[in-house]
Amino acid sequence: MKIIIKYFHEIKKPEFFLFISLLYVLFSVLLNEFIIKDKLYYQTLGEQLARERIEEFLEFKHKWDWIAYLIIPVILFFKFLFVALCLETGSILQGYKTSFKQMFHIAMFSELVFLFAQMLKTIIIALTKLEDLNEMQYIASFSLLSIMNNKNIDPWYIYPLHTINVFEILYWLFLAFILKTLLQKEYTRMIKFVLSTYGVGLLILIVVVMFINVNFS
Repeated sequence: MKIIIKYFHEIKKPEFFLFISLLYVLFSVLLNEFIIKDKLYYQTLGEQLARERIEEFLEFKHKWDWIAYLIIPVILFFKFLFVALCLETGSILQGYKTSFKQMFHIAMFSELVFLFAQMLKTIIIALTKLEDLNEMQYIASFSLLSIMNNKNIDPWYIYPLHTINVFEILYWLFLAFILKTLLQKEYTRMIKFVLSTYGVGLLILIVVVMFINVNFS
């Protein structure tokens, strides 16, 4: 763990952000270009759309996939911004001497947990014979969603059930560990801090997403 903390303090933050972004792009390219074949789209959408419509969709997708890859760093930036905002708000209320920049770096460094999860999921999907695109959200999610009968789940419950997963919990613990070292506080106290700041923010986000799904589905 001391090596992790040393690495956290020594890494160059812009280069680390680029490193994480490029790895996420790499996993996305592997999934879209080499693992998920066009045949799977025909199997999934064949009963809903005519073959010509599916071909048009795939042509459009292949033409504009690069835009989705470019958006990945933007999504990551706003994710780190959201986590940092939750943590720094709690820090101010608790009277801790931190900065928003520090919290942003902590959020970015802790993303290694989800990066490992994405790598693992990519490998498992590559080794699994998929029959339907919808199966992807249940494969290797390590969440409540993966242990429930997905046929009986209302669509608006999918996001919260998918969010409550093993790696999300590990992310909370990792955040707490970095904060423990930075603030020189007890680990259990930092776990409670993460739950009362980022945990509350995540809960609000889940409620908002569920509200949108209910009203626009």
